[in-house]
Amino acid sequence: MRGEFIRKPLEVRSWEAAQKTVREWEGYGPKNAVLLDDAYKRFIAQHEANGSAPDTVAKHARLKVRAIEFFGDVSLRLLRCRRSDRALPVVLHFCVAREWLEKNPARALKLPKIEEVEVKPYTPKELEAIMNAVEEYPNCVIYKTNTRARVLHSFSPLGGPG
Repeated sequence: MRGEFIRKPLEVRSWEAAQKTVREWEGYGPKNAVLLDDAYKRFIAQHEANGSAPDTVAKHARLKVRAIEFFGDVSLRLLRCRRSDRALPVVLHFCVAREWLEKNPARALKLPKIEEVEVKPYTPKELEAIMNAVEEYPNCVIYKTNTRARVLHSFSPLGGPG
C-alpha cells in the first residue's frame, strides 16, 4: 500500500469486514485507522489516569461492551450515529481531540427532552384508605393464599407489612 508492505492480522471473521478495513487504510492509511474498541480502551484509561470515580469508569466499561455489541469493532470513521446512541458523543469528542476523527458524527444529535414529574407521597388519609382496602383484598385464584400479605409487602415503603 503506497509502496509499503503491510503484514498485519485484521482480526475479523468475514471477507466484507476485511475489505472495509483495507478500503479505509487505502483512504487514510493504516496508522490513522482507530477501531472503536481501541478508542474506548484509551478513553477509559484516561479516566482511570485522571482519577475518575470507580463508578464512572465502570459505567464507561459497560457502555463500551454495549457499543461494540451494537456496532461491532469497526473503525471510528465507519460509525453512523443515531439519536439513541447517548454515550457515544462523549467518546467521539475524545477521539476528535486526538485527531482520530475529523469531526464528531454524533455532535448534531439532540437528546430527547425528559419532563420531570413531581411524585408526591400519600397523605395519611390516603394511606389509611389503602390499608383498609388491602384488608378486603381477595385471595387470587393463582396464589390461593397470602395474597393480602403479598400486596401489603409490595406496597410498604420498607418492603414489609406496616
